[in-house]
Amino acid sequence: MDNREIVRRLEVLHAASLSDGLKGRNVMAAYIKPIIPGKTLIGPAYTVRPVPGDHLTVVKAMIEAPPGSVLVIDDVGCTEVAMAGEMMCTFAKKQGIIGMVIDGATRDVAGIRSLGFQVFCRAITSRSAVEESLGQVQVPIACGGVAVRPGDWILGDDDGVVVVPAESLEEVIKGAIASEKIDEALRAGADYMSFVDMDKILGTKEGKVQE
Repeated sequence: MDNREIVRRLEVLHAASLSDGLKGRNVMAAYIKPIIPGKTLIGPAYTVRPVPGDHLTVVKAMIEAPPGSVLVIDDVGCTEVAMAGEMMCTFAKKQGIIGMVIDGATRDVAGIRSLGFQVFCRAITSRSAVEESLGQVQVPIACGGVAVRPGDWILGDDDGVVVVPAESLEEVIKGAIASEKIDEALRAGADYMSFVDMDKILGTKEGKVQE
């Protein structure tokens, strides 16, 4: 599958169903939150490991990342300085980058929202990072407590950010579709207790298996 086909298949799914397909793995910590509610972010990860508190490596990534990429930035949870703001996000958008996920902070939230450029981050602060030292790009990192490798797929929505390993993409999509079909059946009126066999599950836990 090329990237456009992958996006087409992922854009009808949700972070929650992908989490089900991943059996609860690879879900970023709940403190990684969207700047723009209601806007989904989907794309392959272009990973960034800056020197903490220094966003020069983020600028390098903006220049080098292919269009359609999501910058995933491991700022080791630093919340005292912003790794990106409106000006950097404006440049990133012009470069074809579709969004960022930052285990750290951002700023200029109103301006970023006006751009329609989705950023998931740990915190918001008005103080900008410095531009002094280069770190690394396109190396394995951790973000929001999850390992992220270059080319892994990112989907973020109001339920959080999920990382799908590139080699497991087909299997995870199938699991997510199965999860969403259950949701569709329940919305159409299927009885929750019987449809998911909840009576038997509860009975098992109570030591009273119901046949």
